[in-house]
Amino acid sequence: MNVFIIPSWCPSTDAPLSGSFFVEQARSIAQTRPDWKIALCLCDLVSARPPRNPLGWGRYMKNLLKIPRRQTHHHESGLIEYKIWKPYDILCQRKLADTVDHLIDAAEWALDQFSKLHGTPDIIHAMGGTPAGTAAVRLGRKRKIFVAITEHMGPFPWPVYQLPDGTPVPEIIEAYNQADICAAVSSHLAKKITDLKLADKVEVIPNFLDDNIFYPGKKREATGKCDFLSVGGPSHSKGTDVLLSAFAKLPVTSTLTIVGDSLEKKSWERFARKLNIASRVKWHGAVSREEMPLLYQACDVFVLPSRFESFGIVYLEALACGKPVVATRCGGPDDIVSDLNGILVPVNDVENLADAMRHMICYHIDYDPQILRADFTQRFSAKTVADRIEQWYGCVLENI
Repeated sequence: MNVFIIPSWCPSTDAPLSGSFFVEQARSIAQTRPDWKIALCLCDLVSARPPRNPLGWGRYMKNLLKIPRRQTHHHESGLIEYKIWKPYDILCQRKLADTVDHLIDAAEWALDQFSKLHGTPDIIHAMGGTPAGTAAVRLGRKRKIFVAITEHMGPFPWPVYQLPDGTPVPEIIEAYNQADICAAVSSHLAKKITDLKLADKVEVIPNFLDDNIFYPGKKREATGKCDFLSVGGPSHSKGTDVLLSAFAKLPVTSTLTIVGDSLEKKSWERFARKLNIASRVKWHGAVSREEMPLLYQACDVFVLPSRFESFGIVYLEALACGKPVVATRCGGPDDIVSDLNGILVPVNDVENLADAMRHMICYHIDYDPQILRADFTQRFSAKTVADRIEQWYGCVLENI
């Protein structure tokens, strides 16, 4: 099977070629399906656009002169990654229609290169309804290729992709009306798509992890205290205010490590000082992918009280490392967290979150890391989800 993947976004020009979430996912699929030929088309739709602010023109011109327009990387897994930096027309109107046309131009080059090597793809798989989904259905019509869309965007649709009356913009409607099969990474997103009557059927196919990156460490002994870990740029959307307020109600023997960077980080550090918990909260800032498993292994409980998550890959990382999870009923976690592996609490509820964390202080040692790991493997490993994707593709490919 030949698969051509187009995400709706990709790392900025400054990011390493292989540093994308979608690169990791596509590479994992390629490893579990060595008989497939998989291409990933990454088009930088941000830094390639002429800046509105005159102060940004210096960096833009530097990018224009120095960044390779087209890069091709052949991974050991068999994945072929195309990374494209194509400057926009200087007169572009900054409309979604321009972005879709720009993505089509970039993706068509990559599609031609892939087709020369392996023949016409069996399916174009868009990660996101727009701009990738819109570009995919137009390319699919032109090249007579089946199109699949997996929605990752949340809340769906983003406000910028809504008309004044709240209906989705025409580009999203076009994508879902013309795609051959549709999926979403959570049941919450799938329901939103069907409620908007964009598609009659939306399969729920979750995100997944490479089984070999995150794994349990040595089982921690009961010490009478509890080390909590939270991963995600500290922000209002990640519920950092709720987390710190709940943590302030816990015994002083507990600790909290917050991983991730954001423009709001300094204000949250001040908030922690105001709550008199600064000595028990450790701020790690940005951490490399290689270091993350060690941080999960070193904690007792993972906690992230987001106000909204379309999925929440960090919850999978914690489970893969054998750690119980405390999360909110905010969309994605509803499909991930259960009584087997953790606790779900309402959004914006400091008291309920504090109660859940107190419970974990007493009982986190009762969660067996191998059972949590097995739960992850059965539902969210690359092999498990690859099987589901193959069955999903079969809905259209078996009828050829």
